[in-house]
Amino acid sequence: MEKVVGNPMLKAEELRDYELGYRAQLSKRVSLDVSTFRGYYRRLETAEPGSPYFTSTPGPLHEVFPLILNSLAHARTYGGEVFATWNLTNRWRIAPGFTLLHMNILRDSGSQDTSASAVVGDSPKHQFEVRNSLTLRHNLDWDTPVYFVGMLQDGPIPAYTRLDTRLGWRIGEYLELSVAGQNLLRPLHLEFANAFEVDHTEVERSVVGKMTWRF
Repeated sequence: MEKVVGNPMLKAEELRDYELGYRAQLSKRVSLDVSTFRGYYRRLETAEPGSPYFTSTPGPLHEVFPLILNSLAHARTYGGEVFATWNLTNRWRIAPGFTLLHMNILRDSGSQDTSASAVVGDSPKHQFEVRNSLTLRHNLDWDTPVYFVGMLQDGPIPAYTRLDTRLGWRIGEYLELSVAGQNLLRPLHLEFANAFEVDHTEVERSVVGKMTWRF
């Protein structure tokens, strides 16, 4: 059987990240935000095979294939984001956005971990969202965001569209009551694979009530 073994000499991950952004007020009612990034990761965690051995604890006698944690992987990432805000009226605002992420994870020359590059499939390459905000009264807000998340290669997990809605009521200067519905388009959907890719956890449709006190 396989057994993961800790390593007291494990080193912390390192990241060098470079970002560049631009914000423009295109008109009285429309603004635009654009950003791009490039990241370099070092000392990413890997599970390196150790020398197999036999043990009788717990019984019966069996062979163990240890996996020793180490820091023998590196990665390069790049991508960008584009977001806009459009105030159609003084009470109604729409904010669309798009995100692109590309990851390339590589083993160091001394690594034997064949699963290190599979982490790339844990993150979607494309995400798109539209936030719709409407002020019904001076103290009553209605927000309805829609999200599209691209497919994950790990699993694989199919792409999905998510619709939420929220109604918030501000009472005076300090108190706000709100109720929100999440994942309204379907009873449940997959977002991530579990560690063994056997029984994935599905996110259910839900209703959440919240009271916020600010001071």
